[in-house]
Amino acid sequence: MEQNSFWQANFWGILGSITGAIALTISYLSHRYNTPDIKIEHLVLLTAPPLWIKSEYGGKNIEELRNRYLDYTLKIKVRNSRGGAGSIDKPTLLIKIPLNKNSSEEIRIFPRTEVDNESFNITGGQSIDDVLEYDLYDENLHKVANNFEKLKYFIEYKDNRGKRYIKEITEITVDKKY
Repeated sequence: MEQNSFWQANFWGILGSITGAIALTISYLSHRYNTPDIKIEHLVLLTAPPLWIKSEYGGKNIEELRNRYLDYTLKIKVRNSRGGAGSIDKPTLLIKIPLNKNSSEEIRIFPRTEVDNESFNITGGQSIDDVLEYDLYDENLHKVANNFEKLKYFIEYKDNRGKRYIKEITEITVDKKY
């Protein structure tokens, strides 16, 4: 009688284990490639000149600023560096007014959209350049005008999985329309 070697006796089990490991690796790589990776590559906030804001709105009370507004323009470039499609919200503009070392007041402004589309839907490898408009009114206009030198600007958005992101806007430029 001939004895079976370990390899002969377990050939199909070994082959199944190798095949399973290969399938798991392919599945992981496919998932990784097809999961969107959406990043904001570039942000530029356009605003009125500080002296114009001070002269137009500074020192006025809230009643004097009724029916007046200040608009902000955000130039944004969004890119999906992977193969899967995904989306992110069109960002909310956050204006933070530092009150002291550890706290600040926050003003949230939602973008004005021409069409009823509140998100960027991005296919794999796609890049989108867009311009978003934000309008600031009434008491928020009063707060911004009287604290203009201290303001910090951020955007806030969520991806299609619900993860929240906050990113500081570091490039702030005077809008040429003023």
